[in-house]
Amino acid sequence: MPARYDAAGIEVARREWGPWCATLATTTEDAEAGTAAAVSYLQAGLPAHVVAALLQIRFGSKVPAYQGQVAAEKAYCERVRAEIADMVARNLISAASGAEVDKDFEARLAAIATADQPLRRIAVAPAAATQVPTVAPAVPVPPAPPVPGISLREIFAEHSVLILAALGAFLLVVATVLFELYGTVGLGGGIRLGAVVALNLVFAGAGYLAHRQERLRSVGSIYIALAAVLLPLVGIAAWTFLALGSRGITVDQALAVTAIACAGAYGFLARNLGLRAYGEMAGVAVLVASWGLSGTIAGDHWRSIGLAVTPLVYAVWNRLLTDRVFSHFQWFA
Repeated sequence: MPARYDAAGIEVARREWGPWCATLATTTEDAEAGTAAAVSYLQAGLPAHVVAALLQIRFGSKVPAYQGQVAAEKAYCERVRAEIADMVARNLISAASGAEVDKDFEARLAAIATADQPLRRIAVAPAAATQVPTVAPAVPVPPAPPVPGISLREIFAEHSVLILAALGAFLLVVATVLFELYGTVGLGGGIRLGAVVALNLVFAGAGYLAHRQERLRSVGSIYIALAAVLLPLVGIAAWTFLALGSRGITVDQALAVTAIACAGAYGFLARNLGLRAYGEMAGVAVLVASWGLSGTIAGDHWRSIGLAVTPLVYAVWNRLLTDRVFSHFQWFA
């Protein structure tokens, strides 16, 4: 079981939970046992309200709310372990990382399994074995000690690389949009389009290479997401820099080609990375492609007929590429 508290932290926990356990116990020994159990539960990573519910149950409470809190935490831990196993099978995380997280939640389940082990000592004399014990009225229980608040400093220290990478990706998208709007005209449309395409390819390649490394996988995911977001901007750049409108290409045609390319790319990323977000982006791209194709083939007056066929496209996609990342396509349809 991973140790989350040092000696000083354990002492603080004992001071917070000791008096509370004393209100549940009838003897000093029971209170001490309850305090030790509370510390072990906190060391296992259980939330404070679950720790309080476990102690209530082990001290003899039959309140359904406590049972429900423990059952909900148990279901959550089992669900996380199943998702971790699925992510390891998809190579989204390494086996070592998955085993470490699984061990953590296994320790939580082991702590929850002690709910049926009573803490209150019941002394039964031989002569009084047939007597019905008198149950004292329940004593109102004070709320569990508050959980320490989240420290923004700790969050930034732990995820500083990811935060900076995400911020850099956002600024790069903004810079690309500004370049498309106010880029230097003297460079020529082809050169400016090439710059946008090259930028997208660089981040796609960097994301692919980084994603293959365990230590850089999170940064690689950000780079891949950046390349995915820049993909529609490549279509806008082609329309703007090459002046496709003056060459006889309609907006619907450009929209259809760009959306089809995006739908294919997002669908590929969704299946290979196992991320539903790319599946949602693919669903939106299919809808946009249907709008553009229906306008190109049938014109504005008959566009509704083309859109009416779109649910069939979602159905065929789900039929050919059955995957949980596309489970929301029925809502798109």
